Amino acid sequence: PYPPFENINATTDKLEGIDIEIMEYIAAKLNVTIVWKKMEFDPLFPAVQSGQLDCAISSITITAERDEVNDFSIPYYVANQAVLVSDDSTITDLDSLNGTDVVTQTGTTGQYWVDNSTNLSPHANTPLSDVPAAVLGVENGLYDAFVVDTPVANKYANDTNYHLKGAFVIYTLESYGILLPQDEPELQAAINAAITDMIADGTLDQIMVKWLI
Repeated sequence: PYPPFENINATTDKLEGIDIEIMEYIAAKLNVTIVWKKMEFDPLFPAVQSGQLDCAISSITITAERDEVNDFSIPYYVANQAVLVSDDSTITDLDSLNGTDVVTQTGTTGQYWVDNSTNLSPHANTPLSDVPAAVLGVENGLYDAFVVDTPVANKYANDTNYHLKGAFVIYTLESYGILLPQDEPELQAAINAAITDMIADGTLDQIMVKWLI
C-alpha cells in the first residue's frame, strides 16, 4: 500500500488510487486489459527487465541510474520528500533530524537520499519494504521519522486514525514515470501519447484533485 497512489480498498478489496486510475486510462487508450500484479517496490525493476511485467506504475521516480537498465514514460507527477513524525515530535528541520532513528522504504529515492545525503547524519536508517509498518513504527515510537514522498506523508498526517504530522518538506523535485523495458519503443510511444492526451483533456488534473485535495 502506498496511498494515495496505490492502495487496496478495505471495503471492496479492489485496487484504487492515482496510479491505478492513470493506468486504467492508458489501458483504455491502448485498447488493452490490465492484469494487475501486486508486488513489493524493489522487485519491480528486475521484473520489468526480465519481461515478467510489461510495465510498472508505483510512484517510481525517474533517475539516471534506473534509466540505464530500464526505460520510462514521460513524467506524470513531480514530488518531493517529506518527514513524517509523531504529533509530539520536536523534529522541525534537518538539524533536528540529525542523530535520530529514521525509517525509509526499501529501494526508493527516500532511502537513497537519507543514505547519501551530505546534509543529514541520522543515528540509523532502517529500510522497510512495508510502508504501513514504517508508519506504525513512527506512530509507536520505534522510529523518530519516516522519510517518504510528500503525498504519502500528507495522506497519513491527515488520517485521524494516526497521531502523526508532517515535520517539513525536502525539495527533491522528483518526476514519476511508468517503468518500461528497454528496447520497446512502440510501447513507450503509445504510453507517452496516452499520458499526453490525459494531460491535454484534463483527466490527469481531475485524478490529482480527487486524490490529493
